[in-house]
Amino acid sequence: MIYPQYFKEADFNTNPDEIIRMGFGFVKVGAGACDYFDDSVSTLAFLVDGKVKISVEGVTPIVLNAGQMAIFPTKFRHMIDILEDTIAVFLYIIGDDRTFCEQVLGSDMVDSLPADDNTIHTLHMVPPIDLFARQIAFYIGDKKFNRDISFLKQDELVTILTSYYDRAEMLHFLAPLYHTSQTFYGKVMSLSNNFLTVEEMADRLRMSRSTFTRTFKKIFGMQPKDWAIHLRATLLHKALIETDEPLNLLAQRLKFSSQQRLASFCKEQFDATPSAIRSGEVVIRPDR
Repeated sequence: MIYPQYFKEADFNTNPDEIIRMGFGFVKVGAGACDYFDDSVSTLAFLVDGKVKISVEGVTPIVLNAGQMAIFPTKFRHMIDILEDTIAVFLYIIGDDRTFCEQVLGSDMVDSLPADDNTIHTLHMVPPIDLFARQIAFYIGDKKFNRDISFLKQDELVTILTSYYDRAEMLHFLAPLYHTSQTFYGKVMSLSNNFLTVEEMADRLRMSRSTFTRTFKKIFGMQPKDWAIHLRATLLHKALIETDEPLNLLAQRLKFSSQQRLASFCKEQFDATPSAIRSGEVVIRPDR
């Protein structure tokens, strides 16, 4: 997956036991790259420079050019093809998607959102949005970003969207974000980085365990426990091969009870130790 550099801080979340990707991200990547975009959190993407193709199964691909922005709701797994050297800024929305839509549109307008048409929605970036995105890229690249700036910048973005775009344009643009947040899939994905038990997820969605499990299997095609194991294995594998994050901190972030439990999980899932995976001594397909 494409994981942009982004600012993260525990204070973003009032529950320290939950790990949530949120805030602004920045990525600079050369032409020819091709990968999936992280779909665990609904995201707004601002293409500062370059050109990319966005593909989703069952949806007509689109080309996003410099000066355009797009919505990446959790409902879809987006394949990103980098057609030209690209600089992009992302917003992993702070707070829930519905609240963000209400801030931009007004609570009285949210119910007027058009039906979800299963297309990738894009919008031109007016000059204030282009300047906004370049400022975010500068802050993150210069390592001057912090929690307070993140909150202020999301509020600033809401103000710009409200002030510089026609209401009808924003209704169409934000529709996928709102509708996905109301779906079972969107709600599950919003909890995905918290590594909750099946019972905890069912409780969050105010469903019985049996109803939750039945609905989950219908939507995701597997049992929730198997999905959770696969998700954690994927994130662990990626962290081991792409970062030097200490194992004790990685165990904490991925909600293992201990570093020893993380090592046991590696043995169970990959038949290898964390150090062997990290050193490249053992090569494992990330989709295993």
